[in-house]
Amino acid sequence: MQATIARMTESVGPGTRAEDVAEAVWSAATRPDAPFRIPAGADAVQWAQEFQAG
Repeated sequence: MQATIARMTESVGPGTRAEDVAEAVWSAATRPDAPFRIPAGADAVQWAQEFQAG
């Protein structure tokens, strides 16, 4: 857990804003075709893409 927190605090990349989370929640609640997982924020999108590629 400490390593994860250290990685997050050292990150200089894009972060997740409250608006990103609100948009993801809204999308999940209102779109009948919403995917099971919706990344919230540029960093989450990047991590999701890396996970799918790896």
